[in-house]
Amino acid sequence: MFILRTILNLITFSPNHSLPRYIVLVLSGTHLTLAVPLVFVIAGIALFTFVFFANHSIASSLVGKRAASHKAQASSLYLFFYYTGSSIFGSLGGFFWSGSGWKGVVAMVSVMILVTLVLAISVIRENDVAANTKWCPCSAVFLLHTFLYL
Repeated sequence: MFILRTILNLITFSPNHSLPRYIVLVLSGTHLTLAVPLVFVIAGIALFTFVFFANHSIASSLVGKRAASHKAQASSLYLFFYYTGSSIFGSLGGFFWSGSGWKGVVAMVSVMILVTLVLAISVIRENDVAANTKWCPCSAVFLLHTFLYL
């Protein structure tokens, strides 16, 4: 029931404000892969994969919306850094795997997800200030609620 309610809440928010919520769900999926029962590991992988690609499509569309001009170049830069980052951090993950196993990889990915969350919230706040709207504190409460009860 909670998952259904969360999905319905995510659908009702704009892409700007649903991006941080999806990022928290990616973090939740990442941590589910540390669970002992195989069912939770599979659920974590499925949640991570589905929500990761939802994040990617939202972020990709927001790049085009945010760019005032030269939208093709902005989209190209987004994809360039997306693939460059995945190559660099994918290779870096091997060092974490060698040193700490799966827990090390999850720790590395978790730090990257938290940095992404901070950046997404700062961009949203910047957009809200530019549009002369206020960032809703209920978003932070929803993020915490999703993270604690998923």
